[in-house]
Amino acid sequence: EQAPQIPRDITFIIARAGSMAGASSEQAKSSLVAALSRMTTQDRFNIIQFNDMVRSLFSIPQSVTTKTMQQAIRYTEHLTADGGTEILPALRQALQSPQDNSRLQQVILITDGQVGNEDHILRELAPSLRNIKMFTLGVDQAVNAAFLRRLASAGGGLCELVESEDRLDDVMAKVHRRIGTPIATELQLVPTGLEIDASSVSPSKLPDVYAGAPVTILGRYRGTAPATASVELVGSGLGDPLRERLSRQTQAYDTRDTQ
Repeated sequence: EQAPQIPRDITFIIARAGSMAGASSEQAKSSLVAALSRMTTQDRFNIIQFNDMVRSLFSIPQSVTTKTMQQAIRYTEHLTADGGTEILPALRQALQSPQDNSRLQQVILITDGQVGNEDHILRELAPSLRNIKMFTLGVDQAVNAAFLRRLASAGGGLCELVESEDRLDDVMAKVHRRIGTPIATELQLVPTGLEIDASSVSPSKLPDVYAGAPVTILGRYRGTAPATASVELVGSGLGDPLRERLSRQTQAYDTRDTQ
């Protein structure tokens, strides 16, 4: 079953710092053009570029039209890589823009992820990511994949890496599936017969599920788990209530005796 298309507000953030000069910059621009081409006319979008300054294509998100697409592609083609890397102001601008609750809010960050204050960035942005899906696209052989994965996870989104131009088409096809309308949203874990340690659940913010993108949820429980214990995954699937019960299939043991 195909998920109905829901209008989206998509903010693309592209790095153009000097660290990305050469092949990395070209990969980033190619990735952005490929992502732009996969929007629908129901979507609205904007492009934010950053090095040691932040600039945007439009003052507010614009509808996808022939004119705005031509503007976006020209804008992207003329980007050059120079200057420092100030990623936080660009992310702030994207996440603090007024939001239309009737539309999916998505941010797609394209960068090599070379930043030096990762923990500070993630702590500051976490509250703003509650209603926005953050996707990260890492370019360059020396991409900071760990940071980009942490940022995507904090925003309930996904991270993909473009290691070379040869993989761009395959990666963008995966990205397109993952930034489309999710097939399951608002996921929660509801335990029966056991107590889940909320601090152990990873990712802490359960992500939406997209076609072709499996989601793994890890966690621990406290005390004992009898044979009748189970965990129910609840949420919304393609607009309908989603309930999936997972029964315990391993031998019960007492976590009070373990570290």
